[in-house]
Amino acid sequence: MKKNISYIVFIFLLILFMMFILSKCSNMTDSGIKKNIVGVVEDNKEILIEAISTGNYEKIYDIKAIEDITVNDDCVVFYCKGRGIAPSSQEYGFYYSKNNLPIAIFDGKPIHYFENDVAVGEGCEYVDNSYNSFYTEKIIESFYYYDNNL
Repeated sequence: MKKNISYIVFIFLLILFMMFILSKCSNMTDSGIKKNIVGVVEDNKEILIEAISTGNYEKIYDIKAIEDITVNDDCVVFYCKGRGIAPSSQEYGFYYSKNNLPIAIFDGKPIHYFENDVAVGEGCEYVDNSYNSFYTEKIIESFYYYDNNL
């Protein structure tokens, strides 16, 4: 019986260790991810604008960095990367704001519209009641980078 408990504890610790390692492993730093996303927007501006104006997003899925697209009334969200395991995860991407205003994005949807918020670096940050943080920064006209720490 004691052997079984030791085995179960070992497996549990091994799983925890693997989860920790996998959540820390990434081929890019946060600044590298941001730089990559900014490059995607700048390099594909015409394709993105055409897709948004026509509503045909087929060509967008050919852009390697974009994993998912969510169309909302006032913005189109392009999810690019996520890492970690809840409650300590991060999401990265960009969005097109129809009103050219910064928005806090969560799960592909707008949750906060920035008006008089305090600027953080080059962008704006919103922290909700659960201490989740949502950062956004303008890339080019109507396109914004976002990252969320959940």
